[in-house]
Amino acid sequence: MGLFARICLQRRKLSPTLVACWLALSGCETAKTIIGSDPEPPPIPGKRISVLALEKSLEPDPDLAGAPIRLPRPQENLAWPQMGGSPSHVMEHPAAEGSLSPVWSISIGKSETENNPILTSPIIVNQMMFALDAESNLSAIKLGSAAPAWKKTLVPSGEETEGSVGGGLAYDQDTLYATTAYGYVFALNPENGGVYWWKKIGVPVRGAPVVSDGRIFLLSIDNRLHVLSHEDGSTLWQHQGIEEKAGLLGTASVAVSKNMAIVPYSSGELYAMRVENGRIVWSDSLIYQGRLGADTPLSDIDASPVIAGNSVYAGSNSGRLVAIDLRTGSPLWEKEIATSTTSWVAGNYLFVVTTGNDLICLQRINGKIHWITSLPKFLDPKDQENPIVWTRPLLAGDRLIIANNHGEVRAISPYSGKILGSISVNGGVRVSPIIARGTVYLLTAEAEAIALR
Repeated sequence: MGLFARICLQRRKLSPTLVACWLALSGCETAKTIIGSDPEPPPIPGKRISVLALEKSLEPDPDLAGAPIRLPRPQENLAWPQMGGSPSHVMEHPAAEGSLSPVWSISIGKSETENNPILTSPIIVNQMMFALDAESNLSAIKLGSAAPAWKKTLVPSGEETEGSVGGGLAYDQDTLYATTAYGYVFALNPENGGVYWWKKIGVPVRGAPVVSDGRIFLLSIDNRLHVLSHEDGSTLWQHQGIEEKAGLLGTASVAVSKNMAIVPYSSGELYAMRVENGRIVWSDSLIYQGRLGADTPLSDIDASPVIAGNSVYAGSNSGRLVAIDLRTGSPLWEKEIATSTTSWVAGNYLFVVTTGNDLICLQRINGKIHWITSLPKFLDPKDQENPIVWTRPLLAGDRLIIANNHGEVRAISPYSGKILGSISVNGGVRVSPIIARGTVYLLTAEAEAIALR
């Protein structure tokens, strides 16, 4: 097979920077855009597949060979108001019944540079997209017409934009919240960008805020948790983690569910705290103790924890992927798997991208592995040059959508791990795809928002 089909997509609002080359995979009838869904689970392959994370190899559990994977039925979500889709970072199985072809793209501002990468996912509420470019300019886009609504700079007067990394967005109760690398938090009118209030944290905030029940949770790069009132930005309480000088470029966000907040720090610490007062319920360390020496990976938790039901799922760059009882802190299971991307939870399954560029499907209840799919690690595998970094997977309409920093977007079956199709976009993608009303959205390094439907 190996047939490649090139289809030129000339849609009315499609940017010329979008590469519309579709891959027709072996076994496909034609080039299916990115993605025909795969609702019926094929047999689980039984052969061993190597995973390079932690210089160990993982393999599917033989007890699960041939066992079908049953996911929750797809449900339409109308919005994507926060990082991860919700305060708990769980969205289960959003519906997406279309072919997921590119239908339009629009610039949201300044493209990233070496010193100013785009690390902030957009959010979507009320048919509006809000997105930050590489220089902390905030844009509002009308999704119905793919047209700009307003734009506002969040750069303080007199500050340089060079080297300002990160920030994030969240929406709750008719208010748009933004954090910045300049150490500010803003509460804004989503209709016009007007400022309700602002607060100076004093140190950069690289990650996105999380808003729940009138409380704003955010982490500054000095490993301090700030919990603010949504009314005026006043501090409700704080918690200081162990300061860590070295860490990954991005920052994880807090996960919140019911009366508990799960707080990840770059030191590898993980805390469960009461949302009303910060009382510590339990704590854990995600530092992998089995690997010491000069080549020991950073202990940083760059993957946001996930709360699903009464369980917490969290992973670190150093090599611990854990499931923990939310109420007691008791361990449920543990795997020697390193990850820097937030896991996706749907039904009884956990989908994880490892630092070794493997996509893994595990059972939530016990951590057993259903399947492993190896993703490309380098553009030049022979010389191991131009490393490839993949985003968090997005489950949408029986397809896992995943993108990388060199511009490839893949659709992978959640039932078997087989590749369903792929496309390429200019500039690469660092932030995870999102979805609302059956439309998948990408934000590229060229500061282009692309809609797939």
